[in-house]
This record gives sequence, structure tokens and C-alpha cells, in this order.
Amino acid sequence: MALSAGLTSAKAGTATQENRLGQVKVVPVPAQLDWELWQGPAPRRPYTDNIHPYNWHWFQAFNGTGETLNNGTHEIDVCRWAMGVDYPQRIASSGGRYQFKDDWQFYDTLVTSFDYGDKLISWEGRSCSGMKIYGLDRGSTIVGTTGFHAHRCRRL
Repeated sequence: MALSAGLTSAKAGTATQENRLGQVKVVPVPAQLDWELWQGPAPRRPYTDNIHPYNWHWFQAFNGTGETLNNGTHEIDVCRWAMGVDYPQRIASSGGRYQFKDDWQFYDTLVTSFDYGDKLISWEGRSCSGMKIYGLDRGSTIVGTTGFHAHRCRRL
């Protein structure tokens, strides 16, 4: 029997407590960073204290994607592999920036549904609340007709 037999739905998510980005402050580029190279093909901008090394995910200028494509891709893939699905027939999503009003340019809360006809995967990203989803700060729950499996991804 295939792994996907009897699986009907899955939920993936991230529930982290990201810090406020604050407001941009232009500061000197750290000596160990080649800012020109790091920016790649993005439009040039001054170095600020809230971009590097990790927070670029929250800025559109650097092809940031918010949490869905930062960590969500990995958790959604776990669900897809387990359920044996490829491309959804429909996708619906809703969210916004609810926690803080600062330089963050993406949503901090987002719920997305991937409808495969006979199976459903939902993604919930809560980047600033810290409230866990099914006891997980990042992971997925695969649901079948006779039980479920919760997969926890440990943050490095």
C-alpha cells in the first residue's frame, strides 16, 4: 500500500516569535560583508541595521518571500510527499501584518489552502506570535482515516 493511501489532509506551519525590525537606520557596512555582492541584482540601497544576516526575508527589494517561502516550502513539501500530490487545483490565501508596525514588508500572519480535489493541505504562518500550532513551532501534521502523524522540524 502506498504511503498516501488513506491520507486526506495535512496542516503545515511555522509559529515563531520574530523580533520587531524597527525603523531603518543607515549604518556603516560591516567590514566582513561585501554589500555590493550581497545585494545581487536587486536595486541598490544603503546598508541598514535591520537587513543582514537574516531579516532580508522580510523585504521585497531582496526578493524576500515572507515565511511561506522561507520555511513553509519545506513543510508543505513534507505534506505533498506523504500525500502523493503534485500541483493543487486551487489555492486560496489570506493574511496581513498584524503584530507590529515597522519596516517588515510582508505578512506576519498568513493562512493558505492548497486544494488537490480529494486532498487538502493548509499552511499557517505566524511569524510574530510565538503561539505553537499543535504543539509545534515548525512542522506538519498529516491526517488520515485512521490516525495522524505530527512531524516536527527543529530550528537550527
